[in-house]
Parts: sequence; C-alpha cells; structure tokens
Amino acid sequence: MYKVSVVIPNFNGEQYIDECMTALRKQTEKDFEVILVDNASVDGSIQRLQQDFEELIVQEKLRVCRNGENLGFAKA
Repeated sequence: MYKVSVVIPNFNGEQYIDECMTALRKQTEKDFEVILVDNASVDGSIQRLQQDFEELIVQEKLRVCRNGENLGFAKA
C-alpha cells in the first residue's frame, strides 16, 4: 500500500501529460501511486502515457482507468 495516491482526471490532455508526470517523478516523496482516470480521450494522451512512462506502469506505480465516455471532472 502506498502512502499517497495522486488521482489525475484526464480528457484529451496529451499536452499536459509529460509535464505532470515528470513533476511527479521529481518528488522527494517516493511512496506514492498515480491513478489517471481517462474520460474517453481521443488525442493520443493514453498512448503517450503508456509509451513515455511505461516503467511506472510496470512498477505498478501508475494505473490507468478508462471511462467509455466523458463523465466530467467530478465523476472521474
């Protein structure tokens, strides 16, 4: 179990994924997980995440939850 869970709602946020995840990598607290909740993005943000941050997925520090439709920020 991780000390901290970071939840990131995403909808077509490819332009923000790299900066956000890079900032999280730089944190001094290392006992955390990232849960990215995707609201049916079509911009390639999930593919980019899986490509550029694959090691976090393998380490089970990053989970991607995909919604079949855009449920909005609050529901994500």
